Amino acid sequence: PVICCFFYCATLAQWSLTGNAGTNPSTHFVGTTDNQGLRFRINNGHAGLLSNDNTYFGRAAGINATGFGNSAFGVEALNTSNTSNYNTALGWRSLYYNTSGYLNTATGSAAMIMNTTGNHNTATAYYALGDNRTGTHNTGCGFQALGFAYSGNSNTAVGAFAAGSNSEGNSVVAVGIHALNW
Repeated sequence: PVICCFFYCATLAQWSLTGNAGTNPSTHFVGTTDNQGLRFRINNGHAGLLSNDNTYFGRAAGINATGFGNSAFGVEALNTSNTSNYNTALGWRSLYYNTSGYLNTATGSAAMIMNTTGNHNTATAYYALGDNRTGTHNTGCGFQALGFAYSGNSNTAVGAFAAGSNSEGNSVVAVGIHALNW
């Protein structure tokens, strides 16, 4: 747009929705010049945040988070998080119900979806540690590995459905498809 005031007219620079030419990366950018996060929206709803403390991408990812050191990528990943810190959620609804659990890593759709206060857990694959709510120091790697463990601690399951029926056990080790899935 052109703005005129008395005898002076100036052209204001703006970003074009169809692309830009003649940009200089040291002076032209999409972002903020103050200490505020950059927010993204889809249909005027939360779709992402880049801030000094957290990074979220995906519809409603990290929408309720007030903690720091969190990363969430995927639709509704780390959605309910309120005061949690140092979590990584990658995949649809991974760590969805997390409220104060910290130092968790969930990779895969619905990985650790039910976790609320569990800490120091690692889940890799669809619904790995899916029912975990309060368990700590667990590792589930494989489709629904430790999928129904909701309060057990220090468990390790590697393989599809490994230790899938273990709901409260502690220090259980299961390796292989359906291992200890009773």
